[in-house]
Amino acid sequence: MADGFYSNIPTRTVQLILSDEEKLSLEQAILDGLARIGTDRKIDAILDLVCTEMSEAFRDCLSSGHRAAIQDFRRNKDALALHISNTPRLAEEDIPPTPYRRPDAATERAMLRSDAKVLGLIGLAGFTPFASPSENQGYAFRNVLAAAGKEESQSSHGSAEFGLHMDNPSAELSSEAPACMQVPRILAFDCIRNFENIPTELERTISVLNEIKHGAFKYLAHRAFAIEPPQSNEVSIYAPSRRPTPLLEEDDEGNLVLRYDPTSVSLHDPDPRYQKTLANLQAVLAKTVPSSQITLQPGHFLMFKNRQVLHMRRAFNPLEDRDQSRWLRRLYAV
Repeated sequence: MADGFYSNIPTRTVQLILSDEEKLSLEQAILDGLARIGTDRKIDAILDLVCTEMSEAFRDCLSSGHRAAIQDFRRNKDALALHISNTPRLAEEDIPPTPYRRPDAATERAMLRSDAKVLGLIGLAGFTPFASPSENQGYAFRNVLAAAGKEESQSSHGSAEFGLHMDNPSAELSSEAPACMQVPRILAFDCIRNFENIPTELERTISVLNEIKHGAFKYLAHRAFAIEPPQSNEVSIYAPSRRPTPLLEEDDEGNLVLRYDPTSVSLHDPDPRYQKTLANLQAVLAKTVPSSQITLQPGHFLMFKNRQVLHMRRAFNPLEDRDQSRWLRRLYAV
């Protein structure tokens, strides 16, 4: 392409389509599980309990092949995203308006079955959900939408273009840190609405790194950069901002992690070598055409490995009827 290049290694997405029997079994398991647990408490108060209950129930709902694909996802180094295109979804009459102003308690209660589904699937894959105390007022599930007054922000509450990035790049990589302090290992999404047909675009981190000039590559691992908390963070719980930090590190599973968010990264050391390195990285990212574009629709579930995949959102115009505009539910897990 004249204006960009395609990465040489496509982002591998595990694609699953459930049978009608599997879908009905999951739906019944969600209803039965919530009846046992009770629905009088907020999801954040019973996050781990719902995750455990649902993941155990889901094992008996899925075919052996689908169950194995989900359970193998975490340790499968080649699989970087998992997409199920027909999970149980709420009936249209049960879905509240998109909470583009501010969600209320009734909206959150209406999402309980959706949230339970997401918790069961990520639990079945061996991940542990958590809420980041630095954003979303400490709640685990984030509404991804064009929020009133924030449309131009480069965050999950904006509709402006948000270039290739990872979530929470200023957090800790060590699994010894509390889960809420770690860089999420996965992002999980349930699509509530997407009439605008905005895709979620994914690119392997290693494919981006392969395009970095050889002389500049080593400088990404130097403590010469500053990483501020992203725009979605309301408060910073992480170590002092603007501490010298490498952009490229290895985590405890051997993954090369590129700590990058266009709104968060700057230079700490003004040395020209690091200026050129950051400029080279930004030029590569600007030219990269993500190898995977997934247009989520209601009932679609998606999770991807945040430490091994960069993701982006193109600019879009929310529907004029904002009550029906794009709305995803997002959850972090480690």
